[in-house]
Amino acid sequence: MKKFLTIENQITRIMDMGVEIDNVDKAKKLLEHHSYYNVINGYRRPFLYHGRRHSFIRDTKFEEIFALYDFDRRLRNTLFPILLDVENTLKTEILYEFSKTTDNEGHLLHDGDGYLKLSSYDVNGENNERKIKYTLNLIGDLQKTLTNSFQKSESVDHYLLNYGYVPLWVLGTQITFGTISKFYQSMKQSNRQAISRKYSMSDDDFLTLLKLLALSRNYCAHYNRLYCMKSNILLPTPNIDVYPTQHRFVTTLPNQQALFKVFIALKYFVPKKSFKSLINVVKTSIDALGLKMKVITINDILDIMGFPSDWLTITE
Repeated sequence: MKKFLTIENQITRIMDMGVEIDNVDKAKKLLEHHSYYNVINGYRRPFLYHGRRHSFIRDTKFEEIFALYDFDRRLRNTLFPILLDVENTLKTEILYEFSKTTDNEGHLLHDGDGYLKLSSYDVNGENNERKIKYTLNLIGDLQKTLTNSFQKSESVDHYLLNYGYVPLWVLGTQITFGTISKFYQSMKQSNRQAISRKYSMSDDDFLTLLKLLALSRNYCAHYNRLYCMKSNILLPTPNIDVYPTQHRFVTTLPNQQALFKVFIALKYFVPKKSFKSLINVVKTSIDALGLKMKVITINDILDIMGFPSDWLTITE
């Protein structure tokens, strides 16, 4: 059983593990505000000697571990509002495209609560049993969202009580990025392609980027460690004749290292000026962290992040 440790006990434990502390009083205040678990347990791995749980590289300082923690915190705070903007834009486009679908006579196909009907989605053709199961899970998620939103959302309550259903564009304010990813995957191909063409990519590539952005958004929202984010999601391979640098990067990137993939994905959806500003902020943060690293180098951190040495060139 893990025993409760006072701040003084935490300081003693840190020093007993061989970690040096330059300013004990400041370290106590940082631990009081940010917690031992978040700082030490969360960010010690790069400083461990050959990965041993309690054996740190000689001359490791608490201040360096905290610097990595603070860097990751700032990185989340930088990315999260951008991801929220992208989420809102893509959610709006996807739900609008679905809602405006008409038949040959111009009648809306998914009016009212049509989004709760299996026939509204791509459930025919090859692998139809798998598609049906996936879409039923999606409809279940949408129904659960309706249930959880009742008596919590004024708009949802208004439509349910007065009309007996909630329009998709109203429910959309309650739908998560992850559910939107499922929604897009279940849409009929004509709907998917109408959206993906706006971004000059196939519907399969669009779905890949959508899943990656939804994952990173959840990392930020739940305060998970972002700098070492992992995922098996593979980036679409760019045209080698048009993007030779990006093509080389995508085809050689280790599968698990996911953070830099997120930056590549964002480039498709964030205005050029905003993306350049994002890169400048991240570069400044990386440079500042590099000045604080002594027992390991900033390149060690960049490796964990999946950032290649020419990452600035790749993002241009």
